[in-house]
Amino acid sequence: MTTKLDNTLAHQAAEELRDIANRLDGANDAPRKREDGVDTKLIAGHFPKATWRQFHNLCTASERTAQQLLEEALTDLFIKYGYPEIAPVKGRRS
Repeated sequence: MTTKLDNTLAHQAAEELRDIANRLDGANDAPRKREDGVDTKLIAGHFPKATWRQFHNLCTASERTAQQLLEEALTDLFIKYGYPEIAPVKGRRS
């Protein structure tokens, strides 16, 4: 049998969970500063393990970081769709 106290506690717990979820949801929205002082935002995605493995192998084979390869990929994507090259990659291969 559910009591009034059970309902109150369940309601409070639900409110607390919503509050935590809202804070976590906004956590990735906060700009971060790189060492050079430039504000940055996280760009991420979930991919199959095979995609992750191939990307990891590419990083190793090219002796470049994931950040460097993602900068290159995003620059190529922006150019492909007619957007300006916002973050040019040093040593970019054409």
